[in-house]
Amino acid sequence: MKKFKTLFAVGCLTLAMTACNTDTTPTKVADPTTQEVQTTVVDDTKATQAPADTTEAKPEETKATEEVKTTEAPKETKAPGETKAEKEEKAVITLADGGKTTVEGGAKDCVFLEGKKVIIQKPGTYVVSGTLTDGQLRVELTKEDKVEIEFKGVDITNKDGAPFYAVSADKVVIDLKKNTTNILTDSQVYELEGDSDEPNACLFSKDDLTIKGSGELIVNGNYNNGIVSKDDLKISGGNITVKAVKNGIRGNDSITIKEGTIKVDAIKDGFKVSNEEDAEKGFFLMEGGTVEVDAGDDAIQAVTSVKIEGGTVTYRADSKDIKCDGTIEIKEGAMTEKTK
Repeated sequence: MKKFKTLFAVGCLTLAMTACNTDTTPTKVADPTTQEVQTTVVDDTKATQAPADTTEAKPEETKATEEVKTTEAPKETKAPGETKAEKEEKAVITLADGGKTTVEGGAKDCVFLEGKKVIIQKPGTYVVSGTLTDGQLRVELTKEDKVEIEFKGVDITNKDGAPFYAVSADKVVIDLKKNTTNILTDSQVYELEGDSDEPNACLFSKDDLTIKGSGELIVNGNYNNGIVSKDDLKISGGNITVKAVKNGIRGNDSITIKEGTIKVDAIKDGFKVSNEEDAEKGFFLMEGGTVEVDAGDDAIQAVTSVKIEGGTVTYRADSKDIKCDGTIEIKEGAMTEKTK
């Protein structure tokens, strides 16, 4: 019996010791696992910090780009200096009665004052304003020279001739400045030079003439025609009103209308082109704009062709709406007869 009790005690002791060893083993395993998790978290944090550094680098690159744009902007802002230089080159003519016309800016020797005549003698750009109750603005250049004249509130009346007379030039451009009214008026009698029959219009040019801009031009032709160019006449803008005791607007070689609002009241033809010698000339071409014609003869007369490709024409004519022995091409709806 004592031997059985001894064996029983030894077995219990062995079981107790085995139980203690089993409890401590999980503790030892858990610690390394926890450390591995912590290490993994630390490693992930470090991995996410790398993109953060890249993100910080991008703003620096963006700032550099913005700085480049900022430095480029002033390079494009040079227009004011150029405009100022251009203004300094222009001659400014202020018309006045009693020989009090003044010329400023540009080269003053470009303009010559002779009695009631104000004569432009050199190519360039001229700004003209003021009033002459009995005078003439005159252009006398070489056949190779071009001139641009800005009408900025001009009122010229001539009692014995044309208020505007371009005697010679390669090309004359009249720019009707915005928000200005410009008036040219002649008389019923001209005192012509020698045996010449020119000028024969209130606004007369022996060479190519272009009228442009957005201002207003009123031409009162009491002697003969309203506006005449002995070469090509182009109208690309402006609010133009012409009254004439003969033809309203005449271009010897051609008339081209691109834009503008034009009203013509003429005892003879409204528009007339008369070159019969050159097959490439003698045409009337309208590409845009608005035209209103009251004519005692034909509304439009040309030699080689009449083409209305754009714009509108409203007319009243005692003879024909269009007179032309050549080609006539009218866009549908472009010509409308005025109702009486």
